[in-house]
Amino acid sequence: MPSSRVDLHGTVGEERISMDKVKVGVLGLRRGLSHLRNFLNTQEAEVIGVADRIKQWRDRAAEAVGKMDRKGINFASEFEELLEMRPDAVVIASNARQQAAQAIQAMEAGCHVLSEVPGAFTQEEIVHIAMTCQRTGKQYMLAENSSFMGFLRYWRKWVTEGRFGGISLADGEYLHYLPATMVSASGDTFTPTQVREQNLVDVRPVWRSDQPP
Repeated sequence: MPSSRVDLHGTVGEERISMDKVKVGVLGLRRGLSHLRNFLNTQEAEVIGVADRIKQWRDRAAEAVGKMDRKGINFASEFEELLEMRPDAVVIASNARQQAAQAIQAMEAGCHVLSEVPGAFTQEEIVHIAMTCQRTGKQYMLAENSSFMGFLRYWRKWVTEGRFGGISLADGEYLHYLPATMVSASGDTFTPTQVREQNLVDVRPVWRSDQPP
């Protein structure tokens, strides 16, 4: 399980956690469903539990687990219940504004953390995460992990092998289309047109539209 590690002075290193199988827990089964599927397909990982307060997302995850014929996975409604299962690592794919506190809570409980974006909203939260990493010795990774995509790993290998000659400058960018989206308490999303046409009241902007980091 590779992990990039950054200390409080900005020094970047890489280390590998040596385990036969990493016991994984997943918090947040709406955004976390793809993480759950990926870890179920990873030989080095064993998913031991998942958690979500919303029953429909737990049910959807149970259906996905059933289709993959996987057994022995515990389902919980609260994060604390998931931590009591003593996973080695947890995926934080919960509400964006809770992610920093939950990542810190997980590391304090002895877990490594893979957090969905944004991970934090304030400088204080970021510093607290970094200090908790340093104090507990646990690994934290934000899921802005494009550098681990297959085509980029090949590109890095080819650059190292000198296939492109001497590179002076490389630049890349993309347009991340983010239309304004509203979300209900149950986690269902709606466009502004749907909100207007259906006269929806109990909805709020998602974090990307409301206050992007």
